[in-house]
Order: sequence, then structure tokens, then C-alpha cells
Amino acid sequence: MILSFLQHLFALGQVESTIWGYLAAVSVVHEKCDGASPGAHPLVTQFLRGVRRSYPMWKCLLLSRDLQVVLGALCLTPFEPMPSLNLQLLCLKTALSMAIVSAKQVSDLSALSVDPACLRFGDRDRVVCLLPDPAFQPVPCEGPQDLC
Repeated sequence: MILSFLQHLFALGQVESTIWGYLAAVSVVHEKCDGASPGAHPLVTQFLRGVRRSYPMWKCLLLSRDLQVVLGALCLTPFEPMPSLNLQLLCLKTALSMAIVSAKQVSDLSALSVDPACLRFGDRDRVVCLLPDPAFQPVPCEGPQDLC
């Protein structure tokens, strides 16, 4: 029964770490089977090895950056002076700045919309609030190429 549940999670597209989380919760309340807890049962461990092989491991190819270095770079060419920026560089600078100050993921920022239903002005049009589009559906990450 536990293997069927884990297989169901796998069929839904859950990754190994999520399946492990469910298994840990089940193991806390479930009785031992054949003298082993559900998480240590040989059939379960064999199943989880198969799940691990189904999701190839990939190493993050992006370099970690010091926030001071990133913020310093945003104050240099080609991101400054602001009046001379083209729209693409201005959008990049804005998106990066928003990601840093809000600690949001790319999918959260992608959900922001300038649709009139998602755009709010305040304080005599000096303040703008962008709201996420409620119909936005993030695209699942397929691997390191989606990080760029």
C-alpha cells in the first residue's frame, strides 16, 4: 500500500525529496513491516533508488555572487546612467533589483502584470503597485538551462 502511494506521487511528477518527505511522515505513524520501518524496508529503498535514477542530477552552473558585487555592477556601465538605458537593460536592472529586495523567485516575478486589473496607482500617481496575474501558471523547471 505504501509503495502504491509512493508510485502515485512519482506518477504525479513529485521529485525525490518530496517523496522522501511523504515517506518520513508515513514512517512516523505506520507500523513496521517485516521488521523494518517503511522508510528502511528493502522494497521501498529499491523504489527510491529507481526514483533517483529517473531524475538525473545536475549541478548548478551559476556562480554564487556577493550581493555587494552585484549591486556595484548595477551602478556601472551599461546600467548607468539611467537616462541613457535602452528598454531591455532597464527591464533587466529593474527585475534584478526587484528579485533582490523581495527575495522572490523568477516565476513570482514573471506573474507580475501591467494589465489594468493588476496595476494600482496611489499617492497622486507617484506610487505604482504591480499585482500578480491570478491566471499565471509557472512553467516547471526542466534543468540547468532554465536557470538562465
